[in-house]
Amino acid sequence: LSLIYTPINTFIFSPLDIYKVISKLNINNKRVLIFGADNLFDKRKGLKILLDVFKNKLIDQSHEYVLLTFGKGKLEHKIINNLRIINFGYLKSKIEINKLFNAADVLVLPSSIDNLPQIGLEAQTSGLPVITFRNSGLKELIDEKKTGLFTNQENSLSLSFEISSFFNNNDDLDKFRTNSRNRSLGLWSEEI
Repeated sequence: LSLIYTPINTFIFSPLDIYKVISKLNINNKRVLIFGADNLFDKRKGLKILLDVFKNKLIDQSHEYVLLTFGKGKLEHKIINNLRIINFGYLKSKIEINKLFNAADVLVLPSSIDNLPQIGLEAQTSGLPVITFRNSGLKELIDEKKTGLFTNQENSLSLSFEISSFFNNNDDLDKFRTNSRNRSLGLWSEEI
C-alpha cells in the first residue's frame, strides 16, 4: 500500500521574504494564522471551531492574533476578542495564495472530514506548517511535530492547546518551516 500525493508546483508555492510580505499587510509582531477553503462556511472545513477558540477565550488573551482567510464568503466580524480577521475573498491566483501562506505562521485546518486537502500540501510547499485534526485523509498530511501538529480531540479546546503550544515553542518555528518545505520537495513536488 502506498500513498501518492497530489503534485504541487514548487516554484509557484515557495518560501518568500516573510518580512516584505507581512509589512505590506501591517501584521508585524502578531501571531498570524491562516484558514482557507473553497467556501469558508462549509461546515466540514471547521472555521466555526477555529473562531470558537477566540470567542470563548480559550487562548491566552495577552497575545494578539491575526487570522487571514480566503475563499468564498466573508466573515462579518473583523475582531473577536484578541483576534483580528482579514478577509481576502476568493483567490484565483496561486501566486497570491502563496504570498498569504508566506505572511502566516501556521495554517489551521480543523476539518471534520477531508480526503488529503491540497491546501495543506500547498502550504507546506511554501514552508508553512499545519495544525490539524487526526481524521480521514488529514492523518497523512503532516509529519507530527516536524511539519505541524495534530490535536488530541476534534474540538476548539484541543485546537487552542495546539495553537498555544505551537507559538510557545519559538525555537521550533524555523525548523517547522524548513521541515515543511523539505518534506514537500521529497514527497509531492511535480518532479517526484
